[in-house]
Amino acid sequence: MNGRRFDVARTWYKVFSAVGDPDMKTVTLYTRRNCCLCHEARDAIESVAETHPLELRIVDIDRDLAKDDPRRSRFAIDIPVVEIDGSVVFQHRVDAEALGHLLLEGSEHT
Repeated sequence: MNGRRFDVARTWYKVFSAVGDPDMKTVTLYTRRNCCLCHEARDAIESVAETHPLELRIVDIDRDLAKDDPRRSRFAIDIPVVEIDGSVVFQHRVDAEALGHLLLEGSEHT
């Protein structure tokens, strides 16, 4: 652990590429406070972002989602959950290498 404070008190976005990049995908990390695996997932995503364009959206399922939002119950025991453009790609642990490959899928322009 790198000792950084991981505050997800609100949904926030971080863009790791120029706005308007046609290859940029949205990566959503569903998390909650005091989640060690969530810290690791965020670190993995940010390391991938050094070489792959992405927009990171962090959502605290307890604070940011409405009580009746189905994602609250769906993800309650599976956090962290990572989506790329709305599709779940990881639960519990994030494989940085696999995430990089997933971000490249469909983004090569010929």
